[in-house]
Parts: sequence; structure tokens; C-alpha cells
Amino acid sequence: DLIPLQSEVGGGTLPEVFLPSWGITLISKRDSSTAALSARLRKAPFPLIGRIMDDQFVLDFRTIADEDVPILLHTLHHSN
Repeated sequence: DLIPLQSEVGGGTLPEVFLPSWGITLISKRDSSTAALSARLRKAPFPLIGRIMDDQFVLDFRTIADEDVPILLHTLHHSN
């Protein structure tokens, strides 16, 4: 699913600054939990780092460059 997000800018110097963004939620038929899906994608040859929100794995597209989308799709396709 495509969802609107409030993406955190950073930690130390901008701890409470957010930018509007869009993300996708992923659900795995293979993994028994969202945490297991997150761990598996972090360990992929091209790691995908997301966050867990409301027990869903979320990729924030503010942090994904256009040229990285083919790598992202390849990782998702070959990690199942």
C-alpha cells in the first residue's frame, strides 16, 4: 500500500523536524513477523532499510533515489 508519511529529518541537530513524504508498506507471505521481514531485507545483498510502523514494514521514498528503484525492485523480487 502507498501511505503518506511524516519523515524525520534527523536526530541530534533536528530532532523534531519532519517533512511530508510517501512510503509503501510491505507484507511478507514468507516471514512469520514484520521484524523477520525487516531483518531479512537488511541482510539482502543490497540491503533495504525501512521502519516498522503499526506492525507493518515501511519504505520511505524520501530516502530512495530514482536511480535506486531498479535495485530496490530487484532486491524485493529476489528476496522471496
